[in-house]
Amino acid sequence: MRPEYPESQVDLYEEGRRAWPDIALDPEAFHRHVAERVPAGEGASVRGGDLYIACACASGDERALAAFDRHYLAEVPAFLARSRPSERLVEDVRQLLRERLFVDGKIAQYSGRGTLQAWLRVVTLRVTANLRRQDRNHEELHDALPGTAMDPELGVIRRRYGRQFEAALREALASLDAEDRTLLRLFYMDGLNIDRIAVVFGVSRATIGRRMIAVRQRIVDEMHRRLREAIGATQEELASLLRVVRSDLAMSLSVVLRDP
Repeated sequence: MRPEYPESQVDLYEEGRRAWPDIALDPEAFHRHVAERVPAGEGASVRGGDLYIACACASGDERALAAFDRHYLAEVPAFLARSRPSERLVEDVRQLLRERLFVDGKIAQYSGRGTLQAWLRVVTLRVTANLRRQDRNHEELHDALPGTAMDPELGVIRRRYGRQFEAALREALASLDAEDRTLLRLFYMDGLNIDRIAVVFGVSRATIGRRMIAVRQRIVDEMHRRLREAIGATQEELASLLRVVRSDLAMSLSVVLRDP
């Protein structure tokens, strides 16, 4: 027997169905999603259409992900227009957004308060600011390591070990098998989301998601091992290097994979 849902949640679901008639989202999944994010009595202030597609994307629906690319990620150039970004920066931002939203699951944080477009604009500007702090020219990987005025410790690590970091990343990539390197190139260079990559490999979305996480972890572990062997750093410096590796991995991969 199907449970009874609050009228406000039913209205939000119907609003979402009208907004996205080609996306078939299970009602129970939607109502669970709403119940976790919208306090009782606040449904009237929530945007049902936006919450509907966000929920569908969080569940891995292929049509929803494609629609998000067309209707939302297509707005990234407009979000950044005031700063006159390069085409490469725009594409780097799009790739990182796909990873943060659909691999790391940040899309599930959208609560329906305010438009999804406005929420995505904030996320986009934060990602862009991080990229620019790390590498304003996007030319040299060692220039892209995090090290802002907000974190002088990492600034020292950047200046001291930038080239060793780049070498360790390239060696870690070389240690992967050809299929794992292809997986990374499809995601970071070609901009495919994990659903499309799943089609390429002929496996499920969940399998690709788990594999992506595992490959990234292998890269982090291998880089840490190589850096520990290559430099005479203290334990404190190695701990800071590991923080750099983890925080900067996505952008570092996008740079190195473009420059084999």
